[in-house]
Amino acid sequence: MKMMKLMTIGLVSAASAALLTGSDSEPLALVQDGKLAARLECGNTPAELLASNEYYRIVKAVTGCEVDAAAQAAAPNRIVIKITGDPEANDEIRIVRDKTTIGLVGNNARCAAGAMYRLLEEVGCRWYWADKDGEYLPSERKNLSVGTLDIHERAAFKYFQLSTHPVQEKYRFLAHNRANMLMRRTRGFWDWGCSGHWGGHSFGAFVPDGKGYRNYEDLFKDEPECFALWKGKRVKDQHCYSNPRTREIFLKFMDDFWNKHEKEDLVMNLSALDTPVYCTCENCKKYGDSSTLYFSFLNFLITETEKKHPGHLYDSYAYSFYLSPPQCKVHPNLMVTYCQYNRCYKHALGDTNCTMNVRSLKAVKDWWTKLDHMPDIYGYHYDAFDWPKALLLPIWDVFQDEIQWCRKGGIRFYKTEFYGSDCTKAKVQRFSSYALLKLFWNPDLDMDALMTEYTDRVFGKAGPEMKAYWKLLAKSWSKDMCIGGYGNKPGPFSSALMTKDVKAEANRLFAAAREKVAEGTRERTEVEAEFGYFTDWADITRSRDEWTAIADNSDPKRVAALKAAEPAEVLYPQPGKKNRPTAISWEPEVIKDKDGKFAG
Repeated sequence: MKMMKLMTIGLVSAASAALLTGSDSEPLALVQDGKLAARLECGNTPAELLASNEYYRIVKAVTGCEVDAAAQAAAPNRIVIKITGDPEANDEIRIVRDKTTIGLVGNNARCAAGAMYRLLEEVGCRWYWADKDGEYLPSERKNLSVGTLDIHERAAFKYFQLSTHPVQEKYRFLAHNRANMLMRRTRGFWDWGCSGHWGGHSFGAFVPDGKGYRNYEDLFKDEPECFALWKGKRVKDQHCYSNPRTREIFLKFMDDFWNKHEKEDLVMNLSALDTPVYCTCENCKKYGDSSTLYFSFLNFLITETEKKHPGHLYDSYAYSFYLSPPQCKVHPNLMVTYCQYNRCYKHALGDTNCTMNVRSLKAVKDWWTKLDHMPDIYGYHYDAFDWPKALLLPIWDVFQDEIQWCRKGGIRFYKTEFYGSDCTKAKVQRFSSYALLKLFWNPDLDMDALMTEYTDRVFGKAGPEMKAYWKLLAKSWSKDMCIGGYGNKPGPFSSALMTKDVKAEANRLFAAAREKVAEGTRERTEVEAEFGYFTDWADITRSRDEWTAIADNSDPKRVAALKAAEPAEVLYPQPGKKNRPTAISWEPEVIKDKDGKFAG
């Protein structure tokens, strides 16, 4: 690992040096007196072309300069994008310059293009959250230049992502902040050269061609023997992994998949349907336990597929009925991603007073022993609560602690779920998600300084008050009761977070912030947005506090209001929720870790 890192750095550095000669002591103009002064020279990969378009879009938006072919030809300075180094190593960029040329170097196309977004940060561009209004550009001006440049950055992990469904504005946010993997690639959306990740609980897609099957449920109707025997009957909610026909179907699907995607940068996900059901037929029972049954099946699929399609990488989860390590070995081409829903999202992983995290680390250590390396990590931080609105989670310090832990362990792949296709919910978590993307590139960044920059830019003169508010929430969040898993009801946690003192101080800070930024300004709009997120938490706490007062009869006025209310009156309205389907063919059961304690 260390030798590969040194080789990669050497190649990138050598390529940078080959591009440049001369001095970088004077500012290098990108735009001068309203005219384009630096043209871009790059290859024709989609990532490089996208970076080129973004460069010209932004300099024109800021300065009003022309960026057509004639303007580019007349520009005296150059920005040169070059791809060199080991494309299989962690993402790496280098930015250097001399008197007339800026060199942007990366060890693959997305990094070379990412170096452009990093350069644009040097002139004041930021992409703070996943929506159009999350882009912050420099103020309008006629001149744009850069000073001394000597930037060298290397990502902490091979793959890293905020797991989301295809949404153009989220893709822009991820591209500009240099995430490097997508859940899936989709035509018509941004292509910044990211690695593709196909599938998630993917076995539902493994159906035979040519029979008109829409999904696994259609296959179940025709071939129920391919599915799990559960409590004495075949159910559609999982497959029978020992059945020869199941194996035939799966191998054919994988063969067809790689015939179509052989040359693409893809990781193929192999994972069971999202239920705790597993097959208990006599042949499946022979594997001894459900996790060994599952990973033995994956080993078989990869080993057989390797004969025709060697060298591909796969991933699966340690999750549900296969949460614990199996008795069998795990195929070396399979990345095992530990679903860490048994960790606490409030406390540092090394906090020995947090019993959840002590147990979570033990479970990861069990996998580490099995694999001879740390498993990759799948997070559920933003899924902590089941509530119609996203609730602000002040977890940036939790993220930094976790990313440093993952770097120390040497993982390859880190991801956490990020609200599917909803940009409105994503904005609620704007600072923590932005900070996480920055941590992927620098786990040791100064979080306090990053927050200062963020709040000063987004909230203007109200920045100090908004920073104080975020730090107030983070301090309150880190205390008392643990929270883990996903889909928790927020009520019990709201009282611990939104104490009377916290609410009083938060209201004081918002009042002070409003005094500093005028109504109708961009800064005031964002202060009010943040106040709305605060109110969402405070309203939950208010309703709980009032019901507590009613219960102990300490609020006679509220008791009187209840007595006077009409039978159908809604006293505490809650945003509407969509009903979820309840027709399942299995009975829920508790999932346990290897030590027999509750896991999910």
